[in-house]
Parts: sequence; structure tokens; C-alpha cells
Amino acid sequence: MSKALLVLRHGQAENYADSGLDCDRCLTDFGRFQVESAVAYMQAQGQQPELILVSPYLRTQQTAAYAQAVFPTAACATWDALTPESDLMLLTEKLQLLTQENVLLVSHQPLVGALLSHLCGQSYGRYPMDTASLACLQSDLWVAGLAELNWLRHA
Repeated sequence: MSKALLVLRHGQAENYADSGLDCDRCLTDFGRFQVESAVAYMQAQGQQPELILVSPYLRTQQTAAYAQAVFPTAACATWDALTPESDLMLLTEKLQLLTQENVLLVSHQPLVGALLSHLCGQSYGRYPMDTASLACLQSDLWVAGLAELNWLRHA
């Protein structure tokens, strides 16, 4: 049975956090608008995630909160494997263990672009992901080259 993986990059974030840490950067007002638009598009496409997986960084947590508000029945989990420089192979291994049919992944560049290229069997950089870009992949199994890109929407 084919599964859907929705891949959402966080919305535009502030350049610097007061703490000086990248992980503490918040969404800007424009970033919140971008995310609301992306989540509305996802809903208009008939997508209903059962599970929302999110990076521990503040801007992705804020992005995922918008999705949770629209899809309140979706479970939500924070994965350390979704930070910007996470290991792509480790992430792919974790995705293979998922049993849900519709999953929303909220993360960062360069990881999201690399993941799309990897799962679709394309060269790295094939799918640039701007802030709040949203992709929908379809596959029976989350391994390299088996996924089909249904659509890719840029904010």
C-alpha cells in the first residue's frame, strides 16, 4: 500500500536569536504567513497527516504548531534526526520503520532537499526547498529511488 510523506521546510525565521543560538531562532511574521499558506494548501490537496515529525529547533516547532492546529488528530513527535545537518541515511532508516500511511515531516535545509533527491533517486540539489516549501512524496517503502514526487509547492 502506497504511503504519503509530506515534507515541509519551516517558514522564514529571524536572522539571529537573542541567545545567539541557531536553534532558538523564531519565525518572522512573514514566516508565519508562509506556513499558514502551506498548511492550507496541504489541506486543500486532501492530505490528512496521521503523524507530524518535527525537528527540535524552535522555528520548526512553531511551524508544526500550525499544522497541529489544522490537523488536531495527528500525533506529534520531535525527532533529533531532523536537524539541519542530520545524517540522511539515519533519517531514511527511521522513516522505514514508520507504520503510518500519511506523515508530515517538518525540518530544515539542506536536509529536506537532500531527502527529496535521495528518496526520488535524483541528483543532490534537484529539489531546492525555500522557506515553507512543501512536497508530497508517494512510496510503498522509504528507500533511495523508490519515491515518486506528486507535487512540490513553493511559498
